Amino acid sequence: MFLRKFLAVAVTLIVARPVLAQYYQTDFTPDEFKARWQKVFERIGDNAVAVFQGMPKVDGFIFPRQYNNFYYLSGIETPGAYLLLDGRTKSITLYLPPRDEALERAEGRVLSASDVDLVKRLTGVDDVKPLSAMAAPNWPVATTSPGGRAAAAIYAEFSPAEGAEQSRGELVAAETARAVDYWDGGVSRQRRFGELLRARNPRTEIKDVNPILDELRGIKSPREIELIRRASEIAGWGLMEAMRSTEAGVAEYQLDAAARYEFLVNGARLEAYRSITAAGVENINNMHYYRNTDTLVDGDLVLMDYAPDYRYYVSDIGRVWPVKVNMLRGSANCCSSCSNTVTRSSRVSVPGQRHSRLWKKRRGPWSRSSLKQNSLKKLMKKHAGVWLRQAAVFFLTRSEWRFTMSADIADH
Repeated sequence: MFLRKFLAVAVTLIVARPVLAQYYQTDFTPDEFKARWQKVFERIGDNAVAVFQGMPKVDGFIFPRQYNNFYYLSGIETPGAYLLLDGRTKSITLYLPPRDEALERAEGRVLSASDVDLVKRLTGVDDVKPLSAMAAPNWPVATTSPGGRAAAAIYAEFSPAEGAEQSRGELVAAETARAVDYWDGGVSRQRRFGELLRARNPRTEIKDVNPILDELRGIKSPREIELIRRASEIAGWGLMEAMRSTEAGVAEYQLDAAARYEFLVNGARLEAYRSITAAGVENINNMHYYRNTDTLVDGDLVLMDYAPDYRYYVSDIGRVWPVKVNMLRGSANCCSSCSNTVTRSSRVSVPGQRHSRLWKKRRGPWSRSSLKQNSLKKLMKKHAGVWLRQAAVFFLTRSEWRFTMSADIADH
């Protein structure tokens, strides 16, 4: 009886495996990628090309996450891929490495240069070529069209490409640190790629494509908004689970684990950034505290700034709450002021609103007179770093933590 059940489960898993092994994203259609390509063409003009470098093969048992911009333009996650947008012909060519059978036996299907028709259908690109085609003379400015002309400019990324748990500011800072290291001097892959493009196309102007992609990615499509909302929901569930798990004697990393569990079970495989789970004012005042090894003590505040990476879209949510539910009057008043701040922000947060005007409208509850009226002067003196960093709003209802979620507004 046991043997029959075991065999039935084994057969089910074997049959279901091709369905479970997803090797291309399902969030965006070829039409959405075509709309993005068209906007790039409009900005680079009729006599230029734009070329994008995908992530390299990972050097360890690391989750192979594609660069953000490359994924935005293709949805392809194959390591070592390149994408060429030709403004002269308005055509898209994807360059892929040859099939790696050993890698596929170990990790599953990976799209390669052997999958020409499949990749065209999935992505909407006009052509799929092997990486060896990029070794042709004067690539990528040469043209294969009869009577065609060489491109006058090549657009490429000048800034380091963002991958898992990365942002441009930290990448630039890290590259700068390597550059001034006497025994290193290394540069990002994107900078090295630009150097090679200049060396191999000395008569062609190399331009920065990052401002174009930054502008395009600043406006989200309906599908992108859905993914961001989902990422924010999952982040909220993670923080609420951490709140429910809060009590004296619990370690910071245990709250981290509670939130991470919610991320994983809801489909977020990766983290948007490492967990900031800080208990006590000293830890909280370290802006990007990451050790997460302290133990929670009655009377402490906890700050958690943690969010998932959900299908390449992330959230950035942070909240502050007390270890002990019965708050001091000063803490309760401070939370009330935070709540008023968030309410004001929500009312004036409309498209086109600038940061400076938004701040003037929302700072009322934090004015000097407001602090005096709420008897917060002493509390703010002790916990200023906490409250100025994070306007946390929370309250307890039927033994469940609930909190108000708000989003940042960017100038546009």
